[in-house]
Amino acid sequence: IGGAAALGTSGGAAGLAFGGLFGAACGLVPAVFTFGLSIPLGAAIGGGVGLCTGACVGTTAGFVGGGTLACRMQCAMPASDMTL
Repeated sequence: IGGAAALGTSGGAAGLAFGGLFGAACGLVPAVFTFGLSIPLGAAIGGGVGLCTGACVGTTAGFVGGGTLACRMQCAMPASDMTL
């Protein structure tokens, strides 16, 4: 669970940054017709989508990766060391 929280947080932050940057870049194209209002609007939409996507992907990767690591550690343990 710790890996899911760590990767979900960092994935959300990275998604927010890169999504906002990409959204602002996409907002440059119609800026002539919208008097520049499409730039912050595109950045806000891109940042929100990037935040949600990055958090979901990061959380899933941390959850699966942490579960895999825990399973490998438990499977590598000798039977004599296991407690019930």
